Amino acid sequence: MMKETIANILNKPYSRNFIQDENGTYSAEILEFSGCYSQGNTIESALNNLNDVAKEWIEATLEIGQEIPEPNMNKGYSGRIVLRMPKGIHRKAALMAENEGVSLNHFLVTSVSTRIGAEDFFYRLANRFEQRMVSTALEIRWMQQHEDAKFIADGTMNIPLTLDARNVATTEATYHG
Repeated sequence: MMKETIANILNKPYSRNFIQDENGTYSAEILEFSGCYSQGNTIESALNNLNDVAKEWIEATLEIGQEIPEPNMNKGYSGRIVLRMPKGIHRKAALMAENEGVSLNHFLVTSVSTRIGAEDFFYRLANRFEQRMVSTALEIRWMQQHEDAKFIADGTMNIPLTLDARNVATTEATYHG
């Protein structure tokens, strides 16, 4: 029954976000599931990996007694809000809108959209930075465990594969983290 529940949950319209990384692979996440993240060489493999991770995320969340968030699409948004602000900010916003030749409503929507775009960009940038940090930590750990590998600053590693009597034969492999 828990598997059916998980399948039903995953069939809901959750926001799945895909980003192509610099190295051509894809990062994927379900925005409503905090920390539910995967990668793949193609969008399809990233999605398959994401679905596997999401199943585990849902199981773990249910096991600790927490509720699974509803998809963002299911929340009611009318597109109308009542906004209160100090008179000074109201005056400055109205003057800026007038200077740009747009309505105050248009100016406020554009301002909020700009902020949301900046937040989204920051979030993606922070995720990439975190991925790079983890990747670098794994590289360092690997290098510590494989003392026979010599790291070169340009991103290549000389890894001895076959050695002659003088211990000099090496094969160079490029590793990109």
